[in-house]
Amino acid sequence: MICKDCKRNIRDGSIVCPECGAVNASDLTPNMCAVLVNRAFIYLEDSEFDKAAKCLDAVIATESQNARAYLGRLMAELKIATPNELARCDNPFDKNQYFTKAYEYADGDLKAELDVYVMTRAPRPKAKKEETKPVEVVEEEEDEPTKNEKEAKQ
Repeated sequence: MICKDCKRNIRDGSIVCPECGAVNASDLTPNMCAVLVNRAFIYLEDSEFDKAAKCLDAVIATESQNARAYLGRLMAELKIATPNELARCDNPFDKNQYFTKAYEYADGDLKAELDVYVMTRAPRPKAKKEETKPVEVVEEEEDEPTKNEKEAKQ
């Protein structure tokens, strides 16, 4: 089988290209979607965010109400390796399209987990601007002319 994206050979039976992460299946079954979400979370842990995003996009195209796929897609976009890192994320994410979909389709346990990430994500203090002090201009005093300069003027 040849990958539709990178054109490399893929071993038979594999639906994910190991080189580029492209999903090479037209009809994903629910079992295949679950496998792809798990694979995507492994990609996330390995900081292979583009490969994770490709897997998750394929799942979302098939199962548009898969909350874990949206959570993973949020993580890929924010370049976060584990869900727990959301609590330490510098960027606000609760208005992100993937977060809102994950929250909308989440079951009770995942919703509670997402609530914790949002609640524990403490607002970051704004960096203090350094006070700029006015620069004091000091005029240089003219040095006494040297003996040669005095003679040259005369």
